[in-house]
Amino acid sequence: REQQALRNQMESSYLELTEAQRRLDLYTGGYLTLAKQAVDSGKPAYLSRKLEYSVLLGAINNRFKVEAGYYEAITRFESKIAELESLIGEPLEPKQP
Repeated sequence: REQQALRNQMESSYLELTEAQRRLDLYTGGYLTLAKQAVDSGKPAYLSRKLEYSVLLGAINNRFKVEAGYYEAITRFESKIAELESLIGEPLEPKQP
């Protein structure tokens, strides 16, 4: 019973780790870049009066939210690694020679 419970816990932790990795990949694969680009393109548009200030502020606010989400994703991913390592009793990363 304990072995089955441990196996179930490991499987659950692994699934949560893969989900955390997927979420982190979304941020590194585009969310961060798009949020930065929106602000970067919004500044000159605002200065040339082609964009309202509230729209630029919205882009800046969105960038901060995306960055906060990114850091939360990193934290969740690292936490899931630590959780899985504690269940298996050794590091997930291969040892360096």
